[in-house]
Amino acid sequence: MKDFEIQQNKQTLSIRCLSRIENIDKIILAITRFVQPYRNKLNIADFILVLRELVNNAYLHGNRKNSSKHIDLRLIKKDTCISVRIKDDGAGFDWDKELTRDINEEQQGKRGLWILKHYCPDFNFNKQGNCITIRFNLSQPSSSI
Repeated sequence: MKDFEIQQNKQTLSIRCLSRIENIDKIILAITRFVQPYRNKLNIADFILVLRELVNNAYLHGNRKNSSKHIDLRLIKKDTCISVRIKDDGAGFDWDKELTRDINEEQQGKRGLWILKHYCPDFNFNKQGNCITIRFNLSQPSSSI
């Protein structure tokens, strides 16, 4: 496998890469470029904030900085939303338990969950806790008068 593989068309973006810190910025750059046409329908700042945190967590916590492991990302643009699935090769975590805890923005070690709960309108984890799917709605375009 190559260090960084990307495939895309008008509706999808797929990335598979080795879990290396330098690949985090490559992932975010590819996503940012992909969603630019939807900048009037999507809060790109919130979207990128959430994605950067999730990719960082896949690298740090999921794969534990092990550069032989992978991060897989698949973004799908639909008519009314953009969904993104991020998966790492880690063991996962008990997301249900963690999400029920009271988390504040200054709490060390829980920043990602706080960001997720406050900036992402729709998300779900797989049972194992090593894969998350997020969804951001695309709003109706503003009327030009």
